[in-house]
Amino acid sequence: MNPELKAIEDFTTNIKKWNTHGNRTKLCGHRPNCYVLGMQKDFFGNYRLGKFMYDTEIGLPLYTLLCAYMNKHHPQFKWNSVIINKNNKFDIHKDKFNKPETQSLTISWGKFKGGRLELYDDNKKLVDKINTRYKHLICDCSTTYHAVEDFKGDRYSAVFYTI
Repeated sequence: MNPELKAIEDFTTNIKKWNTHGNRTKLCGHRPNCYVLGMQKDFFGNYRLGKFMYDTEIGLPLYTLLCAYMNKHHPQFKWNSVIINKNNKFDIHKDKFNKPETQSLTISWGKFKGGRLELYDDNKKLVDKINTRYKHLICDCSTTYHAVEDFKGDRYSAVFYTI
């Protein structure tokens, strides 16, 4: 594992109290254990920096680590927002708030079994299961149906995208 991802893993696994109510954004809804860092679109359609960017205990340090990872390993990838999840199982969906014709980069870490990213065709038929643990995947998640496979353990993930 590269040192930047190791720093992210160490930081996230040591967060004592995860956000148990979600960001209350369109993206997270009231999903627990979910942080959106970077730009967000609020309920009125306005773009702004997410409130957790101003959290000096978790938000800002975590965003700094994520930027270091992306700048070193994916400097050409364009993004302005990132969602961090802990133990969230996402059902089949498309990312409807992403900017059209942009890609998402996802990576996961932690001590878990299962939890692969499932990719589906337009008829919602399973096409592939991809292990993103300590590996990234880039795809257009606004046009590709995807989900997270059932898992056991602590699964963290980051999804970098453009709104």
